[in-house]
Amino acid sequence: MYRNCRHVHPNGRMCKSPAMRGCLFGYFHARLHGPAVELPAPDDAASLRESTARVVRALASARIDQGRAKLLFYGLQIATQMLKSGNRSRTAIPRATPPMQSSNGQPPERSHAPQQQSTPATARKG
Repeated sequence: MYRNCRHVHPNGRMCKSPAMRGCLFGYFHARLHGPAVELPAPDDAASLRESTARVVRALASARIDQGRAKLLFYGLQIATQMLKSGNRSRTAIPRATPPMQSSNGQPPERSHAPQQQSTPATARKG
């Protein structure tokens, strides 16, 4: 006699596949209900190395698929780059277009004061 898989389908029916040895679920549902990959917080280089090793082991044991592993590796790559850069925040916004150049090759002067109309100087009579 064998034990049945303990998975309950969305319609409420029990799965009738045989359970794997030492597991409550069958082959397909064991992967569905299996432990998720627990990764440490990416605080330092050691935790990033440990996370990478855990993802590789989970991929090798078929607990996660290649798409999930790819996403996890991409996140670890971003965390590594942020760690290397010292977590500097980037407050400067890059310009979409280069600044305008005046005829002398310098950027034009801009004043935040309101523009005044220039009038020709009048001679004082005195």
